[in-house]
Amino acid sequence: MPLPYSVTYEGFATAMYIQFAPLNFNMAYARGAVGRIELVESGTYQFAVCSQYAAEQSIREGKQIEAAINFGPGSFLSRHVLLLADSRYDSIQDGMRVAYDSSSIDQSCITRNIIHGKKVTLVPIRAQQTVNALMDGIIDAGVWNYDDIQEHKHEQLNVVFLDESDYNNLFSTAVMVIRKEDEYLKALLEKYVSVPKVVEIIREVREKRREPYF
Repeated sequence: MPLPYSVTYEGFATAMYIQFAPLNFNMAYARGAVGRIELVESGTYQFAVCSQYAAEQSIREGKQIEAAINFGPGSFLSRHVLLLADSRYDSIQDGMRVAYDSSSIDQSCITRNIIHGKKVTLVPIRAQQTVNALMDGIIDAGVWNYDDIQEHKHEQLNVVFLDESDYNNLFSTAVMVIRKEDEYLKALLEKYVSVPKVVEIIREVREKRREPYF
């Protein structure tokens, strides 16, 4: 799953360890849905967590995976937002330098949506470096996880919520992907993973009622 840099990801990782307590289970953390899905497709890992959008887009591109479990909107993150270094603007402007992470299916797609028709320069950086790059003057705008913004209070940055035409719940919904037609593993996951329990644990960690464990 993604690196647990936000409280939502901490909650999800905690839920996985609790759900799989009867098994010999370890979670690996890797940035970028592209890489995580490739590791599942190659058989290196049994399953991966990514957004529903990333899973569906990968399937459309011919990846031999399927979504075994869907955890519902808000389970992957609350939402993405657009961050701008200049408070005078509330949207992408011509001439801006915009963060772009090709390894993140979600961030790259949302970024392409919001720059459509604009003359901008795409700056290849990791999505997790967006805030620092904005503050260091390397970029002017970037798409990032709103959970991280809420937790760390980056008040010097202008936070803009995205229009429905550029964004939907598929990006905020967590799914567990496995190799296509791996029915044994799918049955095993369905046996041990309770969606309502996972959602409850995420909420408890978010609300500081449960210590994260991962």
